[in-house]
Amino acid sequence: LHSFPTRRSSDLNLRERDKDFPEERENAEGIKSGEYFRQVAYLFKIGLFVLREEIVRVLLERGAFTPLHTKSTALALGLFSFALIGSSLSALFSRVFYSMKDTKTPLIVGIITLIVHVIFAFAIHFNTTLKHGSLAAATSIAYIINCIVLYFLMFGKLKILNVVLNNKS
Repeated sequence: LHSFPTRRSSDLNLRERDKDFPEERENAEGIKSGEYFRQVAYLFKIGLFVLREEIVRVLLERGAFTPLHTKSTALALGLFSFALIGSSLSALFSRVFYSMKDTKTPLIVGIITLIVHVIFAFAIHFNTTLKHGSLAAATSIAYIINCIVLYFLMFGKLKILNVVLNNKS
């Protein structure tokens, strides 16, 4: 939250400086609005985890939906919140590969992640007491693995690309 006012004031300074270059300003504004959106989205994901039980209580707890149901649903919601972070980072890393005209790497990692997801779903479901939370835990684990694998492959590919470009010059 501290970075929002600081960035907002620097945006106002940039607007004054960039009046002479409207096309660059528009591009920079688009990048900044995407950055703000990501920051707000991460805050919502953290808030979803922290307030999971209250959210479920307000939205669902009435009639046959008891406080016990609220606790178990809140557990699944909390576990799914970790999947949201891995999912958004995986999408970002996949776009880096797409920008390098490499669509195979995210596809292969995605297929491997799907297999890992199924294995973890069965393993967690039959070896823990999480019940329906096991699917949420397996989904989170699979997305985090996907994110980590794409991260390391991306930086490996960028290092190789950097070496090739430096050798050409």
